[in-house]
Amino acid sequence: MNQVCRSLAITILLGVAACQSSTPAAVGGLKKRSCASTLSLDLPKATGHVFVAGDWNGFSNAASPLDALDGGPGKTVFTTSLTLPPGDHAYQFYVDGDAELDPTQSLETYSDGGLYSDLRVADCNAPLITLSSWRVDVSQGRLDAEIQIQGPADGVAIAANGITAQLDDQPVNAQIDLRTSAADQSIVAPGTIDIHATALGTGKHVLRINAVDADGRAAAELYLPLWIEATPFDWRDAFIYFAMVDRFADGDPANDKPLANVEMQANFQGGDFVGLMQKINDGWFDQLGVRAIWITAPNLQPDISGLGTDGRQYAGYHGYWLASPDQTDPRFGTMQELRALGDTAHAHGIRLLLDFVANDIHLEHPWWRSYQNTPFFEPLKLSNGTECICGAGCSYSDPPQLLRCWFTDYLADIDYTDEIAVRMQEEVAVKWMKAAGADGLRVDAVKQFAHVMGRDLRWRLHDEFEQSGVATYMVGETFASSWTSNPNDGQNIVKQFVSDAELNGQFDFPLHWELIGALAQYSEPMTQLETVLTEEQGYYGAAAIMSPFLGNHDVPRYISLANGLGGDQTAWNNPPQAPGNATPYQRLQLGIELLLTLPGAPTLYYGDEFGMPGANDPDNRRMMRFTNFSHDEQATLTIARKLGTLRQSDIVLRRGAYRTLSVDNDLLIFARTMDGQVARIVGINRGSTAQTRAVPIPSSFGIANGAVLTDALGGEPNTAAANQQLTVLVPAMGAVIYAPSH
Repeated sequence: MNQVCRSLAITILLGVAACQSSTPAAVGGLKKRSCASTLSLDLPKATGHVFVAGDWNGFSNAASPLDALDGGPGKTVFTTSLTLPPGDHAYQFYVDGDAELDPTQSLETYSDGGLYSDLRVADCNAPLITLSSWRVDVSQGRLDAEIQIQGPADGVAIAANGITAQLDDQPVNAQIDLRTSAADQSIVAPGTIDIHATALGTGKHVLRINAVDADGRAAAELYLPLWIEATPFDWRDAFIYFAMVDRFADGDPANDKPLANVEMQANFQGGDFVGLMQKINDGWFDQLGVRAIWITAPNLQPDISGLGTDGRQYAGYHGYWLASPDQTDPRFGTMQELRALGDTAHAHGIRLLLDFVANDIHLEHPWWRSYQNTPFFEPLKLSNGTECICGAGCSYSDPPQLLRCWFTDYLADIDYTDEIAVRMQEEVAVKWMKAAGADGLRVDAVKQFAHVMGRDLRWRLHDEFEQSGVATYMVGETFASSWTSNPNDGQNIVKQFVSDAELNGQFDFPLHWELIGALAQYSEPMTQLETVLTEEQGYYGAAAIMSPFLGNHDVPRYISLANGLGGDQTAWNNPPQAPGNATPYQRLQLGIELLLTLPGAPTLYYGDEFGMPGANDPDNRRMMRFTNFSHDEQATLTIARKLGTLRQSDIVLRRGAYRTLSVDNDLLIFARTMDGQVARIVGINRGSTAQTRAVPIPSSFGIANGAVLTDALGGEPNTAAANQQLTVLVPAMGAVIYAPSH
């Protein structure tokens, strides 16, 4: 977080009662917060009776009618006001006798095995802090905000020193105005905090407001992030870089503590937060045009090894064996170093995504000790005594078994039909986000837990982090097949979790396999890849921001697949070496050129920027290398840097729509189009000879007859013909990206 804040003025006018004693003055004149909760349902005029059935009335379908109000032409608004104790309340509506969930409520909960809408009621006998106005002037580095404080419903006072404000973790020395005359209070209403901050430096800043009443009851913190940056950020602008913390850079050898009984390929190898920070400051990510870094989970890992399916011992170097909900692993670094990592990224205009492991925990985790005999966890054994291990005892392809299976017998699967589990995980996510200053979450193993967890987490992130209009990003990992008709696999299962109420997007596994087949292995024609690219447009929803990728930590390395990775090449037996010829690198370059010109928020796995080899896990997780590149590796890195920085500077490549212009077995030509912008024309040729195609240029592309277009990759300029066509020449195993000449 950027600490450059040279001027801050804060005025709090709270109608404070004058007091001559040494006791802090009590805030008077505050509006008391309401204890009422309102439910409403918009329905056609013809609707008869609507009732709400909830845990407060025994789920009666006739005990609590809603009042019918005129909602305008053809519509009736049914509404009711309830006063309920704090907590989560399950409910549903009955409309003319038929049960239905509340369509306006994204929160859900389980009760007695059934899924209900969730009415979350806050404690009205605690202060309430809300944002009433917010304005950021980026050009001046200025923030103007107005915050409202409401007092507890029971009238308990708030001491003047019970209200605190922090900007970028620095206390704001607020002056409390004790004047109480009507004239003074008319300047700013009682209960208003008026904040003006100037000279804010480039990067991310966070304003935090807290309030505590005289009985020690705290308001929910108001957490307000803002960015000072030249162009307002959209998550479609994010070129994401995936860095596995332990395998990226060792910045602090003093914290290197591998386990004694584990071979080095599957052990801690020394990467840490400090090493990541050093590489950010060295400019590694800036040179690639990276706008977001996804890091593996920072949580404490067990100091014991675990048996893999291959019979070998493994350590939790990868971050997925959680042994604590709130501690970092000292081999990765301290909580302060994690926060410094976030601040360092933000100073470079880079967002930080944390890996959030929600599906399970290690048996060393304190939650297992506390809740192992409760509904918090799925039982390991089925009723017939068989252990329900994913892929052994329980099937990945059977949806009910997928939800309850354990990855291994030392990773306990969490059951999110248990409300306690959902609430605890929400709290954990919020605490990690705040502790790291993170901007979003990569959610692990999404298809293996109930939707209620993802939906409630989405609601909670919005409530906690988006009040100032800065969007968070929740991207899911649903390991799936290529495009398929199977409703429980491929794009169908990926789509199930993407919506305004759940994930913003997912890693695009169905597209990944097509990219590998067409560009890495040449096992399928470009026409098949194009079919998926076209069918994907809009498939996941208009607001979805999917993340296409070439590789990750769960699949063999792209360069090794392009080099003909054989079945005998594994992490432990004959691991693949760097290719001895240029062809695999050219295939990787084609993959990078396509990846970084596609819609979405593309992800690049560490090491793929130059072609790090590797078979399956753990060989695809070798220690990162930053020097001593071969000629072909350096050429690949140069392409990655050129494409990444081009994408960063070109809004059409980041946010434009996709449209195919021409395709055959070896050649794909497409446009990225955006209202008010000249289209970009991209050609990808995997063939061994140059290819020429005349493609149509509709007037909507903004390319005038005779316009000269420049190839951003350094090829010859091109001129649009008078008949609204463009002749595209794409070099052998190469690409072109045509943009307007400047």
